[in-house]
Amino acid sequence: MGKRKKKTNKSGVSSKENKNESKDKEESLHEQKFTADDLLKKVEEYMESFNFDVAERFCTRALEMSPDNLQALNMAASIYLEIGKIDEAVSCLRHAIEIEPCKGFSKYMTLGELLEGEEAVECLKKGIEIMITEKETNEKENVSDSAGAVNTEHEEITDRDISNAFCSLAEIYLTDCCFVEDAENSCKLYCEKAIEKDADNPDAYQVMANFLLSEQKNEEAKEILLKGLNLWHGCDDPHIKGTEEGEEEEQGHGAF
Repeated sequence: MGKRKKKTNKSGVSSKENKNESKDKEESLHEQKFTADDLLKKVEEYMESFNFDVAERFCTRALEMSPDNLQALNMAASIYLEIGKIDEAVSCLRHAIEIEPCKGFSKYMTLGELLEGEEAVECLKKGIEIMITEKETNEKENVSDSAGAVNTEHEEITDRDISNAFCSLAEIYLTDCCFVEDAENSCKLYCEKAIEKDADNPDAYQVMANFLLSEQKNEEAKEILLKGLNLWHGCDDPHIKGTEEGEEEEQGHGAF
């Protein structure tokens, strides 16, 4: 008997080869059916369930597909911080700043918390500058239109947010940059700005009190600290409530 001929299609390709090619195309199509945005939705799901290891893998794949994707870079930085990969987080934040240097204050603020010295100061200053600009822009855009609708597209930035940012800047001059030229005046300036931006922010008074203590101005520090404590007592803080209730009970028992 003669050798059986291999069945081929009209193009001269064997059925087996054609089947393998179709399988390869199917696998390739399966790999490409997820866009970077699709992957980032999965990243968000895994982050919400605190499954950061899996979230990291999805985010890495998204960045392979879209290396300059700002959302992916910011999410990757958050994931790396959660799993303790600080250098990787810093790298993502730096890249995000390179791509969009004049928008998005959060990447500057986060990077400023991770860096040290003058580099941290510059990041925080830039972050605060963008916060103030974006807040002013948002307030203009959020004015009701003729139909009475309000633009809620942008994330709200409050005076408390800006005040806390000034607190972070002041704290650097109490620690990393305490020996730089004019550190005392810089620290005092940013403490004052924190209080000026939000006079009801207890953290601002805490930082100011720390500054005054570093200057050995104990009485002034005590006065400022009491202002901050009074503000804390005005907050709906269960720890403070518990302390107050305990004091009231002790006073009540002491009356008998």
